[in-house]
Formats: sequence, C-alpha cells, structure tokens
Amino acid sequence: MNNLISGAIARIASLVKFFRLKQALIVVFAGLLLLTSTACAGSSMASETGVNSGSSPYDKSTGLQRELYAPTQQRQGGMNLYNDDVKYDRDANKAQTEKTIQRSSQHLEKQAANPKEAIDNLSDRDIPGQLGDVARNLGNRAQQMKDEVSAGTQRGMRNLKQNLNDAKEAVPEVVNQAID
Repeated sequence: MNNLISGAIARIASLVKFFRLKQALIVVFAGLLLLTSTACAGSSMASETGVNSGSSPYDKSTGLQRELYAPTQQRQGGMNLYNDDVKYDRDANKAQTEKTIQRSSQHLEKQAANPKEAIDNLSDRDIPGQLGDVARNLGNRAQQMKDEVSAGTQRGMRNLKQNLNDAKEAVPEVVNQAID
C-alpha cells in the first residue's frame, strides 16, 4: 500500500513538472514567433500605409511644401502666434488679475523701510480682534477634540468589557478541551 501511494505521488509530480516545462516551451515559442513576424513584416507594412510614398508635406531638400492645417484663430502674437487657451480671455479672469495687481500695489505702499514704519503699519490692523477669533476657534477645536476622545474611550471600554466577558465564557471550554 505504501509503495502504491508513493508511486502515485511520484507520477503526479512528474506530470506536473512535464506540464510546467510544456507551458514554458509554448510561451518561448509564441514569443519567438511574434518577434520574427514583427521583424520580417516591417518593410511590407511601411509600403502599404503610404510611408515614404511622397505624401508627406515636408521634403528634405526644399523644406515645408504646404500648410498642415488651416488656421481657425486670428493671429494674436505670443507663443506660436495664437492664443492656445481661450479661458484666459474671460472677463472674470481679467477682473481677478486687476484685483491682484491692485492688492500688490497696496502692499508695496505699506512696505516699511524701518522698524517704526512697520509698527505703524501693524497698528492699522485689527490685531486684538483677529487674536480673539483665533482664541475662540482654538477653544472650539479643543472642546471638539475632548468630546471625540471621550467618545472613543467609552467605545474602547465597552469593547474591552465585551471581550473579557467572551473570554470568561470561553475559559471553561478551553480547560475541558485541555483536560481531554
């Protein structure tokens, strides 16, 4: 009986090895076939598709023979003599650009040359109001974090109690299995 089982296992192992070798040979053969068919068919495919048949608008000896496309936009200057992105022409973008330019010029006017001017520029701002807003936001965030931590701790304690109860119920069964 022992010889029969070991013989069957040996036959199955040799069959598996044979199929792996067979599959590897099929893959190698398919790869070689693909490589040779692609390499050998290159010149015939180029003549069928019109490559090197003189249909190109560019001739090496004389340069560009004709335009490749008819322009649909008016020439505007800049890169390639055309406006490539029409969203830059929108009025909202122009207004935003004007607003940004105006803001930057105001910042340049408030530029400080010495520390006294810097302090004067700061006194124009509502620093106490801004600090109050930051303090309120910080207090709200701390309260929210405290609530989240408290809820997470309560959830963890419930899970821990449930796990301890499950373990307490399973201990007698484990002990009985160990005794058996």
